[in-house]
This record gives sequence, structure tokens and C-alpha cells, in this order.
Amino acid sequence: MSLTTNVSQPDFPDLVLDTNVNQIPVIDVFRGIANMEYVEAKNPHATAAYLQVFDTLSVTMGTTTPVMEVRLAGLTTVHIKCSVGFSKGVSYGATSTAGGAIIPAGVITLKIMGAV
Repeated sequence: MSLTTNVSQPDFPDLVLDTNVNQIPVIDVFRGIANMEYVEAKNPHATAAYLQVFDTLSVTMGTTTPVMEVRLAGLTTVHIKCSVGFSKGVSYGATSTAGGAIIPAGVITLKIMGAV
């Protein structure tokens, strides 16, 4: 994980950058009520990967149901304008299959913008 946020603020970070997203979930990006407004995810590898975003601070990849899951085709970057609400907290991870727990072919780069 190579995570950068402005979590010193009392609300959801305006910007979360992570250049090393894999199947080890990043837990507790934010605790509590928040709204995710934008996601940018880059898959620099030829094999597809799946970004999973969770509304919990306790994630078991392959078991915990994500509130948002995005398929990242190989060698692509996706840009998603959204409004996904969280009530417990924000966590995420990436896998090689939908809803799975297996490591993707390589790491994903992720940018999340949010608000409370």
C-alpha cells in the first residue's frame, strides 16, 4: 500500500490516492458517514482486475459484500462520477475476480474523491 490522504481533516478526505491497491484490503480510510463522489482506477496490466469498495471497517475479501465493484479491463483507466453513501466507514481492495479474494495480476492505482 502506498496511501496518501488528507485524513487530518475531521471529515472524509477530499482526496485519497493509492498507487498499490491489491487484494489486501485497505481498512479504515474513513470512519463514519461519508459520500464518495468520484473514482479513478488504473489497471496497467493486461489481465482484468476488480476494484471493491466497502461500507465497513472489517473486510474479509471474498466474503464481505462491497457497496461498489468495478471491473477494470486490462490496460485501462476508468473514471466514474458517482454518489455512493457510506454509514460505517470506507475500505477497499482489488482482486482478480468479481467478489473474489485472489490477488490481481498486478497492483491498481486508485484515486477517490469524497465529501461529507
